[in-house]
Amino acid sequence: MENNEGVISHYLAETIANDLNVEELLISVLEMIEEAANRRIHLLRIDDVYGVYINNEFFSEWLYNRNNPNLVDLKKELSIKIERAESIDEKCDVFFNRTDCFIISKYNGLFDNNVWSLDDYYGFRQEQLKQIDDVHLFAKYLPECFSNIFFYGDISNSLSTLVAPFFERKPEIIEHLKKLDEFYCEFQKMLSQGKDNKYICQQFKSYSGIDCSPQAGRDGVIELTKEFYNENTKRTESLKCELHTKLQRKGKQKPDRIYFHPGKKEYIMEK
Repeated sequence: MENNEGVISHYLAETIANDLNVEELLISVLEMIEEAANRRIHLLRIDDVYGVYINNEFFSEWLYNRNNPNLVDLKKELSIKIERAESIDEKCDVFFNRTDCFIISKYNGLFDNNVWSLDDYYGFRQEQLKQIDDVHLFAKYLPECFSNIFFYGDISNSLSTLVAPFFERKPEIIEHLKKLDEFYCEFQKMLSQGKDNKYICQQFKSYSGIDCSPQAGRDGVIELTKEFYNENTKRTESLKCELHTKLQRKGKQKPDRIYFHPGKKEYIMEK
């Protein structure tokens, strides 16, 4: 998962040309490009992007016209990001379906590695995660693949203690984390309403179909209490990471679990 690349090509311009809600489309792709940059994704540019027609003018001209005031700033920002990408003399098809790069595009059946939105981007990274068989590398890249989850401590140690072999558990672990990540806003909503852990787990189970519950024994809760820095109080405080999802049982052994806290806004970048 090192040295990932994103490719700007005529597929970017064609996506914009074929969509009616251009403003929403531009906001979405700009958010994704910004996040990719923050994650050290190297952007490449194939200059055929400029030759696509949008409303009877070349994309290179469309970027700078001021016909729609709502789009002027968005198009300017997009033009800057396109220009800053590294220009390459390649055809886009050499990047089709590669696992180490994505093509900035939407609605395309020619290849699987198309990315446009933040959801697309994290979906791409999660697909990469499925290809990693080394426990330590898997743990290293987990934070890169989920936008709303903070991973505490040495995850590789926990993964090494699974009852079932890691390679068997890997797809299920990714699926559980994906659902926890998706449910983040609902977690925050229920916490703001003062809902208890049992209710929160029931709602998550209803959404995801994944078995979820609080820790039963109080001794176990003490062991699952972790310290985090509160950005509001500027102090280290404790959170009980006692909620857990249960992975499928393998034979007669107890099921492996993923322990978590649903998150607090004043902790760890609101994760």
